[in-house]
Amino acid sequence: MDTIAFGEGYVLRSLQSLEAAGRPVQGILENVFGFAALGTLLATALVSIVSPQSIVRPIAGVVSHLRESESTGLLPEFRAKPAAIQEIRDLTESFNRAAAAIREAREICIWRTSSSWVRWPVLWTRATGTRPATAGASVSSPAPSPGRWT
Repeated sequence: MDTIAFGEGYVLRSLQSLEAAGRPVQGILENVFGFAALGTLLATALVSIVSPQSIVRPIAGVVSHLRESESTGLLPEFRAKPAAIQEIRDLTESFNRAAAAIREAREICIWRTSSSWVRWPVLWTRATGTRPATAGASVSSPAPSPGRWT
């Protein structure tokens, strides 16, 4: 509001438009919120591009490992570095436990179905720490860990 004094008791007052007075502040606020919206949009686009890659890459590693296992008939443990995502770490740990259980069951099966001529060198090696003289024969089945199935 503008005020002009015209002598004794006379004052001229004029009114201004509130909209006109607030235009400069409104322009600054529009710029600030416009840049904030644009920055948020760009950040959302970047996160939507990067996030799937952090999930897809470890899962692709698990799938390729399983395909290799399918061709060999064995399920070896995963030796990859731990994933950043907890669910992927849980998945690989579950597969590693399954691989250990399958390997142990296979060893038990081989141990129980092998003949005594295959078992006695393993038992001898466990008892003495040396390999027996077997006149050139070789042991074809893997020796299970000590004390498990004897």
